[in-house]
Amino acid sequence: MLPANAIRQNMRRRRCAVGQGAQKRASYELAMNILQTEIYRESRHIAFYLANEGEIGLGFLLKKAWSQGKTCYLPVIEKERLAFVNYTPTTPLESNKYGILEPVSGSIIAACSLDLVLTPLVAFDKYNHRIGMGGGYYDKTFERGGSKRRALMMGVAYYFQQVRKITPEPWDVPLDCVVTN
Repeated sequence: MLPANAIRQNMRRRRCAVGQGAQKRASYELAMNILQTEIYRESRHIAFYLANEGEIGLGFLLKKAWSQGKTCYLPVIEKERLAFVNYTPTTPLESNKYGILEPVSGSIIAACSLDLVLTPLVAFDKYNHRIGMGGGYYDKTFERGGSKRRALMMGVAYYFQQVRKITPEPWDVPLDCVVTN
């Protein structure tokens, strides 16, 4: 089994090698698969992300969510955790320190009040363990413990990002499920 950093480097290269046409098809297929899930259908407050560095895009799904009257949010880095800011088609965005677009302003929802968090990842296994980009922002935001309700965590990825096994770290927050294209 490869160490997490080797898996991370390999998968990031593979993600970035996906051509633009294939990215659009995969994004559409992913949206169709997520739309069929009960988790998505029952969710009213959903955290999305804007694709960066070859991540599978959520554009099709985001447009559908808006048309269905769902309230959509994007993550904003605040120190070591994420805040989730309301996101509409007219929300102004700016790049954060990683070059990822974030809302400049908007209402913030408590992470425990989200119904569903669409979580980007670099690799995942059949046990719903994930390897992220390495900053630990999602893990710190949704850490275990406490009495607050935790949003359902749906990992989203290209099908090829699945690996045989990931050894989770003690601080890793497991996903509830993973959906691919």
